[in-house]
Amino acid sequence: KLLRKRSKPCIAHLAKLRRLAVSSNCTVTDLLQSQNADHDDDDDHPEEEEERRWKIQPHGHAITVILGEASSLIHPLVMWRNGTCHHVQHDLVAASISTMCQYSIQGLDEEAQNLGTTVGTWFMEDRN
Repeated sequence: KLLRKRSKPCIAHLAKLRRLAVSSNCTVTDLLQSQNADHDDDDDHPEEEEERRWKIQPHGHAITVILGEASSLIHPLVMWRNGTCHHVQHDLVAASISTMCQYSIQGLDEEAQNLGTTVGTWFMEDRN
C-alpha cells in the first residue's frame, strides 16, 4: 500500500491526462504536444528543463517514480535481511525478521511490477 500511496500523484496525473485526451477526442500525445505548444511562448514562467521534460513525458515520469519508490522501500529490507542471515540458524527472532523482510521485498517487487505494467500498457495505448 505504501508504494501505491507514494506513486499515486504521478499515476493520478497520467490518468487525468488520459481522461482529458478522451474527452477532447485526441490522443495523449496530441494533448501533450498542444499543451507544450501553448507553454512554449510563456516566458513569464520559465521552467527547469527536467521539470518540462517530465511534463511532456508523463509515462516515463510515472515509471521512474514507481521504480524509485520501490527501490527506496526495498533497500532497507534487503539490508535487514542480509544482516540477519548469519544468525538465522541460531536465533528464532533473526529467522522471523529475515522471513518477514523477504516476504515484504517480494510484495513490493510484485506491486512495482503491477504498477509498471499498467503504466506500460497505458503508454502503448496512448502512443497510437
